[in-house]
Amino acid sequence: MIREHNKFVSRPKHVEEKIIKTLSPTKRLENLITSDEVIQLLKIFQKAKKTDNNTASSQLMDDLLNNDDISQPVKMRTRPSDLIQCAASLNWDRGVSEILENKLRKVIPDFDIVGGMFYLNNGSFKLHTDSGSDPNSVIYKIFTIPLKFENNMDIYTPVFNQYWLGSAARFERGADLIENNTHQNITNYIDSPIYNLTNKDFDKKDYKNLSHIPLESLWGFSLESKNKWKVGDVFVIDRAKIHTSCDFSKNKTSPKFFITIVTTQIQ
Repeated sequence: MIREHNKFVSRPKHVEEKIIKTLSPTKRLENLITSDEVIQLLKIFQKAKKTDNNTASSQLMDDLLNNDDISQPVKMRTRPSDLIQCAASLNWDRGVSEILENKLRKVIPDFDIVGGMFYLNNGSFKLHTDSGSDPNSVIYKIFTIPLKFENNMDIYTPVFNQYWLGSAARFERGADLIENNTHQNITNYIDSPIYNLTNKDFDKKDYKNLSHIPLESLWGFSLESKNKWKVGDVFVIDRAKIHTSCDFSKNKTSPKFFITIVTTQIQ
């Protein structure tokens, strides 16, 4: 049975005010996770129930985990037609919290975990927010944790100065729409409550690594930070901030492997 996700463009005013107070620039926590801890996290994923349990994906993960060099895996097989090749639930209470919780709380002490996933991605996400489907939720931070990718690939998570307080959304002005169950499609930027909209064309000097997004979709946006990936680092991103993947998949090379941890603020 497909779960219906609530879609809305605003939250109650008192909830929005709380969210706005939590907004902050994207933060990089450098070298937060050791090489041994990365390997532990990979092994937790290996044991987790996958959304794609076919033989190719299982073998791909076995190859990845058997490689001694965690930052330079052998070239991993991929199915370019699939944006997400393989995913699994975070398993926060089955080993992940023991590795990450104390380290994360030293920096961001007031979060509750409400979701999270391991992802093995072939493709590039476009402009979106991970702002959930509960209008009364004080959405907080996402922790993005790179675990494995070929180090000859420059991978970024671009984050924009614009933010959105409605439910999870994709921003697709001038693009071919792909309807989905989890995210609403925002195409009329001017009449939508997008905060900090510039009402100007996107600065082309910031367009590098964004070739998978039409410039028309970037109208009104400005780049906050690029956030180049490095294994061992953790990125702390506001769930309300509009962000994207870079265009790493245009070269049809290896997938990237990472964790996202989704939080609300403790009230």
